[in-house]
Amino acid sequence: MTALHSYIAKEDRSEVAALYRVERFWSLVETSADPSACWPWRGQIDDNGYATFPDGKTTALAHRVAYILAYNEDPGDLTLDHLCHTLDTNCPGGVECMHRRCVRPSHQEPVERGENTRRAIRLITEAVRRREDRRQTCKHGHPWIPENISIRKNGARRCKICHRDDVRRAKEKMQARQAEAVKQESLLIHSWDSAA
Repeated sequence: MTALHSYIAKEDRSEVAALYRVERFWSLVETSADPSACWPWRGQIDDNGYATFPDGKTTALAHRVAYILAYNEDPGDLTLDHLCHTLDTNCPGGVECMHRRCVRPSHQEPVERGENTRRAIRLITEAVRRREDRRQTCKHGHPWIPENISIRKNGARRCKICHRDDVRRAKEKMQARQAEAVKQESLLIHSWDSAA
């Protein structure tokens, strides 16, 4: 059986191979006409949740490949920040972040690595704050009202009622342990007296 590329003139083979790679790449992208919609990757995903494109001997991050193909510009040492992530308040973040799979070129912005990290920290902080704000009660059902909230050193809020209950239970446990120790000691003394 003769390979397909044998029918193509030698000088055109590399160009045809490049076109085939581009076609193969875009066949793995779920595009949308909606300008704000993400273009999810349907190919391989790495351990960090990012889309990857195996291309011969190398594997590239798919969102970088899409950016290069769309703008004919290599971001070089810059990190491509997923702008779509900043717009979505429902994203779980981390490896499960659906935006890590987005390869839409207009959703990428080349930034320094440090700036990308600062943006990620801001997003995480904001997501935690929003999650805390959505909760109307603590995990035990006590209302989050000003007179019932104390702020910890790390900035997290704490329910005063739950804290008092935790302190009371800890004291009761300590008193119970002390009472048990006194009881064991008296039994030991009583057994010594009986033996004597």
